[in-house]
Amino acid sequence: MSRLNFIFILTDQQRRDSLGCYGNPVCRTPHLDQLAGEGTLFENAFCANVICMPSRASILTGRYPSAHGLIMNGIPLAEEEVTLPQVLLDAGYTTASVGKLHLTPHNDEPWTTGASPYCSPEGRRWHEEGRPMPSPYYGFEQLRMHAGHPDDWTDHYRELTAIDPELPERWDIDYALQPPSGAPSSWKSGMPEEHASSVWVADEATACLERFAGADRPFFLFVGFPDPHFPYCPVAPWCDMYDPADVPLPNRSANELDQACADYRRSIDAFAAEWPYHPLEMPEAHIREIIAHTYGMVSQIDANVGRILARMRELALDESTAVVFLTDHGEHLGDHWLTYKAYPFDELVRLPMIWRVPGGPPGVRIDGMVSLVDILPTILDLAGADSPRGVQGRSFADALRGEPFEGRDAVLLEDDEEDNRSATRTLRTERYHMTFAVPDGDGSLFDMEDDPDQLVNRWSDPAYAKVKAELFERLAAEMMAACDPKPLRRSSS
Repeated sequence: MSRLNFIFILTDQQRRDSLGCYGNPVCRTPHLDQLAGEGTLFENAFCANVICMPSRASILTGRYPSAHGLIMNGIPLAEEEVTLPQVLLDAGYTTASVGKLHLTPHNDEPWTTGASPYCSPEGRRWHEEGRPMPSPYYGFEQLRMHAGHPDDWTDHYRELTAIDPELPERWDIDYALQPPSGAPSSWKSGMPEEHASSVWVADEATACLERFAGADRPFFLFVGFPDPHFPYCPVAPWCDMYDPADVPLPNRSANELDQACADYRRSIDAFAAEWPYHPLEMPEAHIREIIAHTYGMVSQIDANVGRILARMRELALDESTAVVFLTDHGEHLGDHWLTYKAYPFDELVRLPMIWRVPGGPPGVRIDGMVSLVDILPTILDLAGADSPRGVQGRSFADALRGEPFEGRDAVLLEDDEEDNRSATRTLRTERYHMTFAVPDGDGSLFDMEDDPDQLVNRWSDPAYAKVKAELFERLAAEMMAACDPKPLRRSSS
C-alpha cells in the first residue's frame, strides 16, 4: 500500500470562532467548512504556547517550549532538535515548505543590550550577504519563503520588486485605499489582490503539487499563510467584504477588570501605553472595523485554500493525501478588552483544527482535548514512521480512523519571557481554566461550566479554594511530565 501524502496548512494567529464550521454566523468560509464536512473537526484543540515561534516549534517537534528551548520569539530552534519534516525526509518523503515558517528570527537586531550579533537564515541580513539557505532546512528540502507582516527579503518580496521596485510598499499604511480611521493596526491595503501574500502562497503550493503528482516519493507539503495576523489590512475586495455593523461585538465585561490579576492588567496597560486611549475607551467603530477586516483576511485564506484543494483533486491526489488545517495560536479581537495576543484566555489558546484523511469517516466532530504537541506523533503514525526520542505528544491517529477517542483530560500551556523575568503556566481541563503567573504569585481561575465566557475570576473566591488546590496539584504533575525526556543516561554512575 502506498504511503499517505500530507498537505499541512498553517495560518497565523487565527481564532477558532472565525470559521463557519465553528459556528461563526457572519464570516464566510465555504471551502474550510467543506473540508470539515469531509473529515474530522476538533472542538478542543489547544496550543502549547501563545506566541508564534514557540508554538510552531512545538508543532514540528512534538515537544513543549521548555523542552525544545524556543520559549519566545527571537530564539532560533536548536539545530539538534529533530523535526517532523526531518523524520519524514529520512523515511523517504519529499519535504517542502511554502510561505511563513518562522523557526528562526525574522529580525537580526539584538533584543537584549549586549547580546551577541546574530544572523538569522530567516532574516534580511543573511540574504543581503548572499548566503544560501541551509539545506535541508529543519528537514525541508524545498523552500519558498514569505516572512510576513511585511517582509523585505523573501522569495515573494524579490518577485514583487522584480515587477516594480515600489510594489512591496503598496502593502504599507501610507498606501491605504482610503484614509485610515485610527483603529489600531487597521487599514485597507493598497496591494493589488494578485500580489497579496495569500494568493502567492496558494500559487506556490499548487506549483508544488504539480511537481509532486506522479512522483515515486510521497510528499509532505507545509503551507504557511502569514494572515490573519495583525496588522488588520486586507486587500480589495476582501477589505470591503464585511460591514462592520454586522460583526458580533467582543466578549467582555466592564466588571472583569475588578478581579484582574497582575499579568492581565499589564497586558491592558501595555495597550494603553501604545495607543492614545485606554482599551475600555476604544471606540466601538474601531473594534468592529478590526473584526470586519480580520474576517476579510480569513475569507481570502479560505478562497486560496479552496484553490489548493481543487488542484489536489484535479491532479487525482485526493485519495492519497491527508489534509491538515490549523493555526499556531489565536487572537483576542477585543475580547476581555484586549487585541493581538496577550493573556491566555480561551480565544487565544483554543484553536481551529480540521483533518481530512483518506478512508476516514466524514463529518466527525471530536470533543476530546488535544494539544499541538500531538501533531507530530499523529502524522508519523499515519505515515507509518516512528516518533523520535524526546517527543512528548500523543498520537490521535485512531480518532481520525473513526475509532473511539477520549482525548487528554488536561492540557498544559507555557509562556515565558527572557531572563526569567516572568512566566505563566496554564492548565485547561474540561471544566476549569487556571493560569498562574510568576513573579506575581497570582492568576486566574475560570469555571467553564458556569462561566464559559471567562468573565468572573474565581482565583480569590473562598468557594473555589479546594478546586484551586486540586488544580495546582494537577498543574505540577503536568509540568513535571513536560520536563525534557531527551537526555540519555550513558552509564550507571
